[in-house]
Amino acid sequence: MKYFNYIDLLFYVPLTFLMVYDYFPDLSMFNFIPREIYIWVILGLVIFSLFFKRLQTDNRLEIVYSQIFSLSYLLFLMIILTVSGGESLSGIGFDDIGTWIVIILSIARIVSQKRKLQKE
Repeated sequence: MKYFNYIDLLFYVPLTFLMVYDYFPDLSMFNFIPREIYIWVILGLVIFSLFFKRLQTDNRLEIVYSQIFSLSYLLFLMIILTVSGGESLSGIGFDDIGTWIVIILSIARIVSQKRKLQKE
């Protein structure tokens, strides 16, 4: 089984740039592209990756593992950016209750799907 493939980079690379931009907006490497373009690119890539992953495989276990990877990657990225001294302008940080709710709901869904697959 292959849980991560190269097409996923179309999602993770721009996501990484967006998160860095959110935590460190004053970096000179982000000044030449307007923020709205970043937002539209990431929204498009999120939608594309959601549909593409579903169309790419019917293996539900593979989808669960890709969700685990995605959540782990986001948490790792948030930790690295926070430890590096960044602070999220959009509120995607560990001090925001909304972030914790999303993390808990994501973990609950992953655990639920994994248990459901183990029963089958």
